[in-house]
Parts: sequence; structure tokens; C-alpha cells
Amino acid sequence: MAVMPLKPILSNLVEAYGEIAELDDRIYYAARGEFRKDGQWDAWHEERCPLTEGSLFVSFEHAYHHLNWASNCRNTEEEKVWHFSEEDGERWGRFPIDGLFAKLWPPPS
Repeated sequence: MAVMPLKPILSNLVEAYGEIAELDDRIYYAARGEFRKDGQWDAWHEERCPLTEGSLFVSFEHAYHHLNWASNCRNTEEEKVWHFSEEDGERWGRFPIDGLFAKLWPPPS
């Protein structure tokens, strides 16, 4: 078995964490009507991209993509992870559309 590709895993976890931290700040503002003093989200960002069902879904999808990628590439050589094929990229990062995940997709607009 190949050594786990820790750098690509870490890179994807950092991306997922950043998305979740930003979403946490956005929901904090939406729920409380004030921005966190040490948060990433502020009035400038909120004015340009208010929290909607669509933007919430995009944030979930982005975080999931990176968590899924980190998990699914763990048995692949690091060089192959950095230079992935189209098929690997699809398989490692796809957000599921069926089963329990079907209910997470926003309704058609």
C-alpha cells in the first residue's frame, strides 16, 4: 500500500475548513444580526453575497467536495493526486445526487 498523500489531504482539509469557518460566520450573522469581531464575514461581503438557500448549498457542496477528495485520494500516490485524471477528479470530488443526499439539493428555481 502506498504512503498516504498527506500534503494533498491537508490541502483539501484546509479548503473545507475555510469554507465551513466562513459559513459559520455567515450563519452567525444571519441568526444574531451582528458580525463576529474575529470573523471572516463582514458587511462588505454580506452586501455582495447574502446568505440564501442557494449560497448555503454552494458552501455545503464546496466543503463536501474537499472532504470527499481528501478521503477518496488517501490510497493514491501523491504525484498521481497532484496530476489527477479527469476520471479521478470526478470520482474523488463528486457531490452525491441520490439516496440521502438527494434531499440536500435545493429545489429547482
